[in-house]
Amino acid sequence: MARDEAYQEAERCIEAACQEGATELNLSELKLTELPEEIASLAQLKALDLSDNQLTELPKAICNLKRLELLYAQRNQLLMLPEGIDALCELKELLIFNNGIIQLPKRTSRLKKLQVIRMSRNPLSESLDSIQWELMTALQEIQIEETGLRGSPFWLLKLPQLRILALGNNEISRFSFPLDSMPNLEILVLGGTFSEDGIPLEKLPEEIGKLANLRMLYAASCELTDLPLSVSLLKNLELLDISNNPLNLDLAAAYEQDIHAVKQYLRARAEGEISLNQAKLILVGEGEVGKSCLLGALRGDDWLESRPTTHGIEIKSVIVNARNSETEITLNGWDFGGQRVYRPTHQLFFSSTAMYLVVWKPREGPQQGFVKEWITLIKHREPDAKVLVVATHGGPGQRQPDIDRQELIDLFGHDTVLGFHHIDSKEGTGITKLREAIANTAATLPGMGRKVPTKWQELREQLEDSGQPYMPYRDVIALCEEHGLEGSAAELFVRVSHTLGYLIHYHYDPILQDIVILQPDWLAKAISFVLDDDLTRQRNGLVEFEHLSQLWSYPPFAGETGYPPELHPVFLRLMERFDLS
Repeated sequence: MARDEAYQEAERCIEAACQEGATELNLSELKLTELPEEIASLAQLKALDLSDNQLTELPKAICNLKRLELLYAQRNQLLMLPEGIDALCELKELLIFNNGIIQLPKRTSRLKKLQVIRMSRNPLSESLDSIQWELMTALQEIQIEETGLRGSPFWLLKLPQLRILALGNNEISRFSFPLDSMPNLEILVLGGTFSEDGIPLEKLPEEIGKLANLRMLYAASCELTDLPLSVSLLKNLELLDISNNPLNLDLAAAYEQDIHAVKQYLRARAEGEISLNQAKLILVGEGEVGKSCLLGALRGDDWLESRPTTHGIEIKSVIVNARNSETEITLNGWDFGGQRVYRPTHQLFFSSTAMYLVVWKPREGPQQGFVKEWITLIKHREPDAKVLVVATHGGPGQRQPDIDRQELIDLFGHDTVLGFHHIDSKEGTGITKLREAIANTAATLPGMGRKVPTKWQELREQLEDSGQPYMPYRDVIALCEEHGLEGSAAELFVRVSHTLGYLIHYHYDPILQDIVILQPDWLAKAISFVLDDDLTRQRNGLVEFEHLSQLWSYPPFAGETGYPPELHPVFLRLMERFDLS
């Protein structure tokens, strides 16, 4: 519709409204660039919708609408509001978001009946300080997102009656004004808030827990790693949006469940919490490249001339200190069997709380080390993985082939491939430098140093120290109850621990829901018996159920004990779930 046609259409609508004595008029989406002066004739009008046009100003004539209660002028090109806007003495809602308004008229504060003002995405900057907000005692909702607001908006303290406050995407790094001075707040929007130096919001104020009426809290797309423990006190909170934040791992896992799980997690921490400096150190590579020897050297173990082949996984701890830090980091070193048949089981235990050593032997050449393939496997499961490439049994100094480092960096990036090392586990060459690199990388892993509920950590340690490879689900719940976690709190502990890889439990699977796997290596070993079976290989992976039971009852490796028949259906179901059968 051309400009003249839009104007004429508006005139026709105004005339019709005048004749009918209408109290509402919709002039939205007409592509209006100018509002007819005849609008002043609609003295009876209570609602006027001018949204989604191309208006650059509102005529003074609009101030004649003494009975107007609702004025919608969002998504236009307005640069200002009429100075006499206070003549709209009955106005209750003013929607002017998505315009180019630089400053509000000072007389705006005379709109004594105004309840809602939405002015987000206008370059209002600091001009809001000049308004006498304390005069607007009926105001219940303010939306000022993305308005160029800086510092701390102390003028909000003049509005204790506010129920809805949206000030996201502004330059506010922390709240130096007390939020609890607005006790009536029901909805608080902080998403995308950042500081004047460009740092996103990293922390919410502890006094947020005093907002007893808060129902909805939006804090997405910030840099929050944690929530104040006082959030658990918000009994009326029914919606929590903290998506797109680098949340600590336990909180992220609880958030995946629901808001009730988040509150339970925070309540558990409020009863007592500790800092956790733990992560996985996962060693992968082909068979007989020296992974077990390398792990022993990192631990400072005595050298063994001959080590047995690793079947499945062996887990041993490595203690390191990051540069310029006295804090000890405990790395649980996962040494995977390198035979190709085990590869499908490796990715079951990859996680974001891990760093990876891809180990290869220069004597056999880089191609035989399948370094690219191993990094690809890791990246497929964990896109943000941190990898160190480690050559064993010497290196370039012995005129042995080196790997094409630039090719790996070009393929996977500096953020993934953090360094290349040559070591000799027997002589100890390069081990100190590798330990330093591991420590410095581990210190930057997600969740390092995170706060966890004391009860949760004590439970995890007790389950680990039990020595049992698995437990019935009911027994785990009973143990939780002994530690003061009952009902849904116990269920949350199990689900979060599963998400983080401390144990394996599928509560929604009727075959698996009654068992909790406490030792992943015990499970991986059971699967490896099938993958490494000669008869199964000869039959191209086809195996009868009777033969599976035979393998699990009488393992094909010397010194390995069998598994009770009641577990065989569980193993089969787990293999199906992991896409291994």
